[in-house]
Amino acid sequence: MKKAIITVLLLALTALVFAQPAPRPTYPAEVQITLIGGAHTFGRSINSDIYVFASSEENAERVARDLTNGRNAKFKRWVPQAEYERMEFLIAEYSEAYQISYLIRARMFFNNGNYARARADVDKLLYRMNVANENKDVLALNEEIRKKGYPSKAQQQRAAEAEQKEIIPPPPPPAAPQQPQPQARQQPATPTPQQQASTHNGRGNDYFNRGDYDRAIAEYTEAIRLDPKLADAYGNRGAVYDLKGDYNRAITDCTEAIRLNPNGAVYYISRGISYNNKGDYDRAIADYTQAIRLAPNNADAYTLRGQTYKYNKKDYDRAIADITEAIRLEPNALRYIERASAYLDKGDYDRAIADYTQAIRLDPNNANGYNDRAYCYGEKKDYDRAIADATEAIRLKSNFANPYRHRGFAYMNKGNFTQARADVNKCLQLDPNYQRGKDLDAELRRKGY
Repeated sequence: MKKAIITVLLLALTALVFAQPAPRPTYPAEVQITLIGGAHTFGRSINSDIYVFASSEENAERVARDLTNGRNAKFKRWVPQAEYERMEFLIAEYSEAYQISYLIRARMFFNNGNYARARADVDKLLYRMNVANENKDVLALNEEIRKKGYPSKAQQQRAAEAEQKEIIPPPPPPAAPQQPQPQARQQPATPTPQQQASTHNGRGNDYFNRGDYDRAIAEYTEAIRLDPKLADAYGNRGAVYDLKGDYNRAITDCTEAIRLNPNGAVYYISRGISYNNKGDYDRAIADYTQAIRLAPNNADAYTLRGQTYKYNKKDYDRAIADITEAIRLEPNALRYIERASAYLDKGDYDRAIADYTQAIRLDPNNANGYNDRAYCYGEKKDYDRAIADATEAIRLKSNFANPYRHRGFAYMNKGNFTQARADVNKCLQLDPNYQRGKDLDAELRRKGY
């Protein structure tokens, strides 16, 4: 199968902007965040304030109503797209799904032979996310891509430094001049339209990797003009439209790619992601299901469908079933954390703890695993273990507000109010709007601390 394109993955980011972020605004760590047009929701709590990222205030109101099943919801603030595009770091900070999303897309690019795009996604993970540098799955994929001839920037730099240290031998003496021999002039072969289309498709990929989406679209469009049967060009252009938030055009292009190559599971996944971004979760699930029929061993398709069930449909049982199958096919720490959070949403702390424990075994430097397990232990009143896990999460990620709250909660319930107050102060210093931190602060004040 030709190299296939997979568009932005689940819980997807509607714009990938990698400029230096503006000064970080503060939002509650566990709010329900909705991206432009109601594409996705992040966070586990629907009871705290709703922060809506939308293209207009009217659209934000619609999204807020959708999130509350039609009730007239009030939200703290809506953020226009222009500001959202400067706030990718906020999504990374508050959504474990960010890392899962890039890793899924990078793996799918790699599996389809698109090593340049896989390299671009892994580089973004390594550069933008602290935890990625400690994540075994990311590092393992990074090494696989290097072996395919696509080293990371750090690997290229190390190779260049090593090459500079080598002794360069002197150039050989110039060869004696020879009389030129007359040769028959050969006319270069004229490339076929299909060959020209492939060239333009490759140029589009280059522009895509540079983040120049308008030129990428122009190249893919030219490839389609030259070869209207080139399914990859439609899939690639659809991916860029999805990144630009033009989900209708993305869906149209992916539909044409499916018509040209109905057995291409990756195109169903790509269209499913665009449906998901558009808020049409039932059609997204239908496309993920068709992808699974075509590729029953595709763990990413199960993960994406499970995430849609979990985050958007709140159907935790189906989410757990899908992520369980993904774990059976390709177990990794991030999938265990996804299933654990579904168990946590159901209030099944024992199973959640078991999955967080397995995730930590696979990735001992995963601060989120320790943090979430600390919360579960606190809810089970196992305060000593909660303190131990929160302490480890803080060691791994000292600017993480949540574990300070969880440890403070455990100290308070053990009667150590002084240490509890110190932890709550640190929590609110890192994130003044963290609702659970504010609640614990109020409770300590009522107790005279």
